[in-house]
Amino acid sequence: MMKKLTCSLGFLIGVCISIMASAQQVEGDPVVSEPNVQINGASSVTNEEVSSGQEPQNGDLGSLQESANIEPAPEEGFFISFFLGIKTLLVLGGPVVWILLLVSIFGLTLAFTKFLQFSRTNPLAIGVIDDAITMWLEGNTAKASGNLERSAVGIAKDIQFGLEMRGTLDNESLQDEMIRRSSAFLRDFSNNLKPLELIYYLAPVMGLLGTVLGMIDAFRGLAVSAGAAGESSALAGGIWEALLTTAVGLSIAIPFAVMHAVLETKLDNLTDQVGDMITRVCSKNEVS
Repeated sequence: MMKKLTCSLGFLIGVCISIMASAQQVEGDPVVSEPNVQINGASSVTNEEVSSGQEPQNGDLGSLQESANIEPAPEEGFFISFFLGIKTLLVLGGPVVWILLLVSIFGLTLAFTKFLQFSRTNPLAIGVIDDAITMWLEGNTAKASGNLERSAVGIAKDIQFGLEMRGTLDNESLQDEMIRRSSAFLRDFSNNLKPLELIYYLAPVMGLLGTVLGMIDAFRGLAVSAGAAGESSALAGGIWEALLTTAVGLSIAIPFAVMHAVLETKLDNLTDQVGDMITRVCSKNEVS
């Protein structure tokens, strides 16, 4: 589990770094609006000559045509613009936004791993185990045992153990053992849900902390430059930059709250399904 989580986290961080590097390279390319300057310059020269009654020279016309034939610079792609915006946000937001970004990357990796883990306990896989219990109780133990052995869900092996021990252990001992095994199985699914909960709890608080620090810095700068022109505009600029951290914190907290709620629901449903299967296995008076 931790190995998969580490690999996924490293992959996401690598992708983010590579795209940010691409955005940095695109931003640093010497793509300037010289063709527009040349066209405007040539046009102004021509207009001046026409207004003054002079005919445009052949050289001027050639330079105008050559400038007009220059293709405009291609527009930036969506992903490049997106990551350039993130870079600007990181510069304006400061270290709090950096921390929130790293926490969100970790949380997304963790959530992706948990969703992948829960996908193995889909209704079809649980239905196969339920059918195997029914077949075992009907006397078709060979087919039921084969279905349980081929199942990718870990609780299938515990269910097979319980079915085999029905005639050996008493009902109370069998139930205690099955509860112990099912708890170990469910514990793996409940692990690492707490960090997701902490992320959507702490992200708005961290964003508010960044806002308070930014406003303190803005007012301190205003106090230093008291009496200078443009105080109100400088203060407004400092405040909106400080509010960016709160917006980032809320933007991170909302999706993580939804993901945590979905995973908690999946865990509750799986717990109910496992409890139902254990009850069927431990019941001595099962009616098929």
